[in-house]
Amino acid sequence: MQAPAHHGADGVRAPGVVACDERLEAVATGTLDGSPARRLRIGLSGPASDADKDAVTELAAELETALEQARAGDSRGFDVLFRTFGASVAGYLRARSVSDPDGVANDVFLRAFRTIHTFQGDERRFRSWLFTIAHNAAIDDARRRRRRVRESALDAASEPAGGDVEADALERLGQQRITGLLAMLSPDQRDVVVLRVVSDLSVEETAAVVGKSYEAVKALQRRGLAALRRALSDHEAVPR
Repeated sequence: MQAPAHHGADGVRAPGVVACDERLEAVATGTLDGSPARRLRIGLSGPASDADKDAVTELAAELETALEQARAGDSRGFDVLFRTFGASVAGYLRARSVSDPDGVANDVFLRAFRTIHTFQGDERRFRSWLFTIAHNAAIDDARRRRRRVRESALDAASEPAGGDVEADALERLGQQRITGLLAMLSPDQRDVVVLRVVSDLSVEETAAVVGKSYEAVKALQRRGLAALRRALSDHEAVPR
């Protein structure tokens, strides 16, 4: 079986480094934008309206149907799941500085779709299961990169010029800023913040991915966001 292509007219594009950077800063400073329904689902909102609750319930029902279809081998189910989670998975991998986030995201979905007939649970458990695969893929990628540091350095030095130089430069600057911000966090804080902020997982779903308790995830998120807030405040205080 093959996952839908990650790029193209009908593909799902992951949020770029600028979007990830802006979302990290917005959550850290308490100015996160987005639909109330989204904020309600991941637990970052205040009181929600009936319409917001209905939107979350409707999405859950759609995903339950897609799961049933996917388990039965129906391509319509795979397509809905990929379109719903594709960008979040690739955004998570990009924030984790995976070498090829789009390619690894496709691999994550291939692994998930090949074994989805063994998956038991609802759409919330599916989110946790899918991001556990992505989390493990990011760890594997980091191990491979550590083994190939010298080879990677040579490849980067010989990389041919081309494309939009300005866009490439901005992309790299954005990635460096994300990497720099996340480097200020402990590994556990980083994992929780990225899963919660970039990937839109709830506290419960994040706890399942990282193998920690609900309260531990909340504490890690609180400390991680506080560290980011301090870093951003210090950066703004530096004279330009």
